[in-house]
Amino acid sequence: MTHALIYIVKTCYSFVNILRQMDTLALLKQFGINEKSAKVYLAILELGICTASKVADKAKIPRTLVYDIIKKLLAQGLLKNIHRSGKNYFSAISPAELLELQEQKVQRLKKALPELNQLSQGQGRKPQVFYYEGKNGIDYINKDSLKQKGEIIGFTSPLYVTYQQKYISKEYASGRTMLGRKARVIGEQAPEIMELKRKDGDFLRSTKILPRELFSSNIELGICQDKVYIVDYKDEFGFIIESESVAKTLKMIFNMIWNNAEGLR
Repeated sequence: MTHALIYIVKTCYSFVNILRQMDTLALLKQFGINEKSAKVYLAILELGICTASKVADKAKIPRTLVYDIIKKLLAQGLLKNIHRSGKNYFSAISPAELLELQEQKVQRLKKALPELNQLSQGQGRKPQVFYYEGKNGIDYINKDSLKQKGEIIGFTSPLYVTYQQKYISKEYASGRTMLGRKARVIGEQAPEIMELKRKDGDFLRSTKILPRELFSSNIELGICQDKVYIVDYKDEFGFIIESESVAKTLKMIFNMIWNNAEGLR
């Protein structure tokens, strides 16, 4: 009975160690260290100063492969090479040094961000179109527009007000207002849009209404920064267009209509 209990305890202890190693391997993989490299690093970290053969035994990786992995880890600065009595020994940098190494990479990336942003916003950047379907897709489009900066302008639809029993319009308008984002909206002469206009003061919004013979739509079209948002609430699909030229042109069209609609409600 005693031997059985000892066996169970040892088995459980080994299992816990395996789980811990799996968690550590997963963590290291998040920092761009593949599984075999992570196993070699952890083996050397546990062994201390050791030879490649001992690492191979500990990590359970063929010795020929361990040599290649060690070379890569040395180049990455994760291992140190020590010469003793004509032999090569290896030691791993401490977890604190590993953290510092990763933090240095983050700092270098932060310094390079302005230059990288210029590249991504350059004239050579191609427009992109993303398609979404269903309620989740529409929800994603609305949330993405709130992540942008500045004023939101666009053409709305009565379906925007009535979609999902007004939940979407109320939630979106409240979220935009909390962010301090102003909006200018053009809609058709319909009871739903009239109701929208009556609540403009509560939601940092200005709404202008066009006669139905001039404008009527089931589609909502919004513009913010260099993005255009198109949503069909009837058939539940939509697009996000990332294009500076398309957004700029649609902004000009919107402003021409807005500035010449003073006599309308």
